[in-house]
Amino acid sequence: MKTIRIILFQISKRQVILASVFFFSGLIISGIFLISIYFGPIGDTAEDKIISITAGMDSHKIAQLLAEEKLIKSQSAFLILARLNGSGRRLKAGQYKLNAKLSVVQILRKLVNGEVIKQRLVIPEGFTIAQMAHLWEAKGLGKASDFDRATKDANLLQKYRIAAYSLEGYLFPNTYEVTYNVTAEMFIERMLQEFNRNFTKELRQEADDLGLSVHEIVTLASIIEKEAKVDYERPIISAVFHNRLRKGWKLEADPTVLYALGNPKRNLTYDDLKTNSPYNTYIHKGLPPGPICNPGIASIIAAVRPDQKPYMYFVAMGNGTHYFSKTLNEHRNAKSLAKRHSNL
Repeated sequence: MKTIRIILFQISKRQVILASVFFFSGLIISGIFLISIYFGPIGDTAEDKIISITAGMDSHKIAQLLAEEKLIKSQSAFLILARLNGSGRRLKAGQYKLNAKLSVVQILRKLVNGEVIKQRLVIPEGFTIAQMAHLWEAKGLGKASDFDRATKDANLLQKYRIAAYSLEGYLFPNTYEVTYNVTAEMFIERMLQEFNRNFTKELRQEADDLGLSVHEIVTLASIIEKEAKVDYERPIISAVFHNRLRKGWKLEADPTVLYALGNPKRNLTYDDLKTNSPYNTYIHKGLPPGPICNPGIASIIAAVRPDQKPYMYFVAMGNGTHYFSKTLNEHRNAKSLAKRHSNL
């Protein structure tokens, strides 16, 4: 009897173990099944949706948004996972590209890492603040008026030691990556930092050696930027202006008059040259009170390092280049030649 009881006990023990194995296997399989249902991708389409997570949205509101956009199957699953891995408080605001093929884990990772959509914003050399503001609005980044207002922010002017009414001239042209929620102030400060990075201590020292302030160099560079069409002429154009400044002549630069008039899309008239503005270098000697655009580094370097040429005049030849002259008589002949070329 004792032997029978031992055998029965052993059989019963094996049954319990097998039952336990089957039970826990079932739990694991069920768990995997549930995880695949609630934590896996909601579909198999890779079509992206643009989702905007605004500042101040908590994980519950984000879960609700993702569910409404059919990017997750369960708000609860999203919130449980966010709580378990501690990511609920680390979800970053921004605009995201998400699709139904992403799992909850993948979506959370993107939100935690801040893998937001970025767009390239190209600021061309020679753009004015007004043109930048228009571009800012055209790209859907904000209102042009807000951008313009930020360029006159007294705190920024003081912080970057710019003794002027606005930041015209100091917003460095470049290709930038921006996110949809960047403010005009934030972006403008990036451009100011880029200006300081490019206008090196060496260039500042060279400007000082010329007896010119940074503001005067940037102002001169802005005029060169508007006059030059080909790079190799920048230092030569700079030489003409330096020579005129040295002799106390008027610069007589057309772009300064256009700036005074608000940059109309037409040729200047004789009456335009009489425009009463401190920016009109046809009636005022020396540099205008500030830059007329935002110059690139090539024009800044040209302003600091002019060619050592005796030219006093230049005239556009209609093909992007200029004819440079030492005397007024030579300049008049060059103007006649340019006029004949334009009539061909």
